[in-house]
Amino acid sequence: MLALADKVEGLRTPAFDRAVQELIYLPWSVKVDRAHRASREELPAAELDGAALPLHESEGRFLTPEAFARHVRERL
Repeated sequence: MLALADKVEGLRTPAFDRAVQELIYLPWSVKVDRAHRASREELPAAELDGAALPLHESEGRFLTPEAFARHVRERL
């Protein structure tokens, strides 16, 4: 992250470097990475509390709105 930050004028400060070294931004970077991976694997994608929700039936067809709502209710 520090090498990438070198490319952004004014971003590298002692406070920023310390936060990176202390892994303060790690949860954010993991979330961004997951979102990026999900967007490459399947569009559209849906998540609830960080876990993927199914959008397709086993035959590959999109779930009906009722079936999708059932999956959401099961996870709540």
